[in-house]
Amino acid sequence: MKLTFMALLSLFSCCVAAETVGYRAEIVYFKAVPAKEKEANVHYEDGYLIVKDGYILKSGDYATIKDQAVDQLINYSGKIITPGFVDTHVHYPQITMISEYGKQLNGWLNTYTFPTEIKFRNHHYAQQQASEFLDQLVNNGTTTALVFATSSPASVDAFFEPAIK
Repeated sequence: MKLTFMALLSLFSCCVAAETVGYRAEIVYFKAVPAKEKEANVHYEDGYLIVKDGYILKSGDYATIKDQAVDQLINYSGKIITPGFVDTHVHYPQITMISEYGKQLNGWLNTYTFPTEIKFRNHHYAQQQASEFLDQLVNNGTTTALVFATSSPASVDAFFEPAIK
């Protein structure tokens, strides 16, 4: 999969055991529910994230904490580091029908969804679509998702094969 979105910065794969790594980038995250607290978001335009053994030790403004000792500094200036997004309900077979004309549910299902999902009985087709779907999730910052396939077992198997890689 192509990893082009910096929100998916793999902090774990870059770190050698017990190595402390500093990441310099714009940092955005929430410390509370935005609808409930006015000051829920945290944003450092020139931020610094310090990680050891896969755990975040400290984050803050680069100018304020830049003197903290690290074994390695990785500069992602001009990029954004944020926690991965979570999608709690998404249908991978619908990737090819995104933004189709909106109708009442039954009309939409009969016109777009069911004809599209029939194609996912073909394992090869389903696997191609699954790979594209997973690439789009990752490229848009989604690291966790509850993904639905079709009623065809081929669509389920085809999804898990690229997801495991």
